[in-house]
Amino acid sequence: MAPSLFRSRRLIERLADLAIGFALAAITAAIFTALFNARRDATAVFTGAPTLVFGSLWALLLRWRRTVGGGKVRVGWLASIPLAMMNSAVAAGLMLATLDHGSRPIMNFAMGMLAGATMGVIFWGPALVATLVCFGIPIAWGQLQASKGLAGQERGDGIVGLTSATIAGFAGLLSVARHLGHAQVGFTLTLAACGATLGTLAALLAWRRARQRRDFVAAVEEGRVPSFRVEPSDEGKVLVRIVSHGEGYRVADFAEEVARLDAEGEVTRGSGR
Repeated sequence: MAPSLFRSRRLIERLADLAIGFALAAITAAIFTALFNARRDATAVFTGAPTLVFGSLWALLLRWRRTVGGGKVRVGWLASIPLAMMNSAVAAGLMLATLDHGSRPIMNFAMGMLAGATMGVIFWGPALVATLVCFGIPIAWGQLQASKGLAGQERGDGIVGLTSATIAGFAGLLSVARHLGHAQVGFTLTLAACGATLGTLAALLAWRRARQRRDFVAAVEEGRVPSFRVEPSDEGKVLVRIVSHGEGYRVADFAEEVARLDAEGEVTRGSGR
């Protein structure tokens, strides 16, 4: 049972990343549709769909630990600006491609992309700031907590998941309150439902995983798990796995370090898991 408690956190991270993408897409679709009072066109799709793609990519890049020139600034944070520009460019291109009854879609799409990437800063500039405040800060906090250990990582992912679920829920309420038409509301609500569900699931899984680990370590310290022990070391308490060979007077114990613990029994570092 123990190894599964210390394995990769990729599932929770991916759920949180997808939740961010859907939440960003939902709130973008709701705000722009309400802003333009769009009831019959596909503003929600044109703004929400690109945001889903670029928002999810942005969330993935924020977890990338590579820095610029070996410094402290991460590549993912700097990538926020060009990703925001591309998001705005594609959304504006899709919206303008339908002008003139779609008679010049390629030219209008190109003009829309240019306008979205440049003059669109009026929209994507404040949106980028709001995104960094609502999502960037929780992710940064999660990364800071992760540097303190596995338990910190789970608390960070839980905060990100709950933030995504909250914003997605607000987007759904906004789309319904503005009475923006069945198609617009339906698309936005779908994005919001996905964001809220994935965010809540990521938070619940992170909480469950942290609780399972705490319960397991507590059981080991109480001596209820024969093959594991918590032993002292120069760096603090260590959770080790014990494998016995032989019987009677020929007994040899092989101890394998599983994780290091803090004074409260929280896991501060896994052994390469």
